[in-house]
Amino acid sequence: MSPTATPPPPAEPREPAKKPIWKKKRFIIPAVIVAFFIIVSSCTGGNRQATTVDPNPTSTAAPTPAETQAQQPAPVETQAQQPTNEATDTATAAQRNALRRAESYLQSQAFSRTGLIKQLEFEQFATEDATWAADHVTVDWKEQAAKKAESYLESQGFSRQRLIDQLIFEGFSPEEAEHGVTAAGL
Repeated sequence: MSPTATPPPPAEPREPAKKPIWKKKRFIIPAVIVAFFIIVSSCTGGNRQATTVDPNPTSTAAPTPAETQAQQPAPVETQAQQPTNEATDTATAAQRNALRRAESYLQSQAFSRTGLIKQLEFEQFATEDATWAADHVTVDWKEQAAKKAESYLESQGFSRQRLIDQLIFEGFSPEEAEHGVTAAGL
């Protein structure tokens, strides 16, 4: 370059390119937070059971007695059976609900009378309603002790006396615990 040459003109200052709104931090951060909460709530939202009753049940043709016997397995004695209508006719709504819940529990796992009452109380039923349900559910407590003993033996090793003590701790009477352990094979 010669000293007489004029320096090149300074470049015009460019305005920075504007980012679209979806690329800006003030949009991205709240969007990520909202998406996170949606994902978390959808993953944990399944804890409640929705129960619906069909107001218009459909009827089907009744099967013949021969079909019924072939389709249905023999009734299991350990399942809670429906209480008499006399007991439920005079029951309060809370007592009937506690009874239904008790029957549901007894179909899936073994309970002592005391354990069932405690479980119902844990489910926020009043002590009186839980006790009423335990008194009115049709169940063989000795059979429940046998099921509970078998359940313990499937997961752990127990001596006969230790298993009896465990069943008594669970709320079974000594007689029920003895029966349960004997029925379980110890």
